[in-house]
Amino acid sequence: MAALMRNLGGADYNGPTLTPVLWSNGKRALRQIRDSILMHYEKKGFDRASLNKLAKKYSYLVFLMVAIILWLYVHAPSEFWWPIKFIDVINVIAQIATALAFLFAVHQYRKNKESERQKVLVEESRALINKLKAEANAFCSLPVVTVKSSVNFMNLASGHAGNFDAIFKELNEDIHKAIVRMHWHDMYFVDMNRAMEHFNKTMSLGDFCVSQETLSTATRQASILRSTGTEPLSGFEDYLKLQYQADLPAVSKELKVDKEARIAMFVFEKLFFDNEALKDHLHGCMNKIDIRIRSPLLAVLNERCMTGEIRRDTSSYKQFYYLKLVEKAETPSGE
Repeated sequence: MAALMRNLGGADYNGPTLTPVLWSNGKRALRQIRDSILMHYEKKGFDRASLNKLAKKYSYLVFLMVAIILWLYVHAPSEFWWPIKFIDVINVIAQIATALAFLFAVHQYRKNKESERQKVLVEESRALINKLKAEANAFCSLPVVTVKSSVNFMNLASGHAGNFDAIFKELNEDIHKAIVRMHWHDMYFVDMNRAMEHFNKTMSLGDFCVSQETLSTATRQASILRSTGTEPLSGFEDYLKLQYQADLPAVSKELKVDKEARIAMFVFEKLFFDNEALKDHLHGCMNKIDIRIRSPLLAVLNERCMTGEIRRDTSSYKQFYYLKLVEKAETPSGE
């Protein structure tokens, strides 16, 4: 803590009372906090200096000119050099400088156009993030959640997310992209997370054509599952028990998800819970998202629908649980 306070304001910190030196350096401390937060979201290792880019771009041309002059100096006869006067050399240098000035003007023009383009992209990115926030908050405000309303929310959110991804890829890696990434984090971990919690609390397998009697039986059987001796990681219990319930013959026979819902759920998972798709969005944080914890029901439904490739074990519950007391009406699959 003392090191942190010294970094922020140059003051020693010995307790809850801050020394006057820290207060006198308050503005500098705030600037350091702001810069450290923004740098946390900004990727390093990118060349952001336009002058360096320009030098690299035209270094080959300069190298070629030097090579030609050296070749002429070595191989050209003396008659080629003696008519050249000092003023001729000065004129050549002036012409080269004029050409370089023209190239720099073109580069500056292109840079200004690119800056305007980036500004438009940043503004549109912020607008799409606000739309995602609005859709998530609207879904959270629904007192009754149905399959239709969930699919509608996922379709709208996926549309905005797809547009955002296309624009986000076109942004240059600089402080502006870091700010956009920071606002996306705010939307994802606050608004979207709250929307998924609302989905998890209000939706169940019973909303997908599984009768209440069958669901009650499956829930009762899941409650008496016994451990195989290998304990799952904390947070995966709900997912594993939902896997078990969905594998029960009675449940799998009744479970039905229409085509529109299957596509909407699969695309939603790929856009919001696939680490490969989110690795750039989540730069600067613990960017390992697992849908099995975030939304167990959505994960299990996508596994059973198999609209696209699912890279996880669809019967992983068998590694951790077994049914010690098997009821006559139902037997778990694979037992």
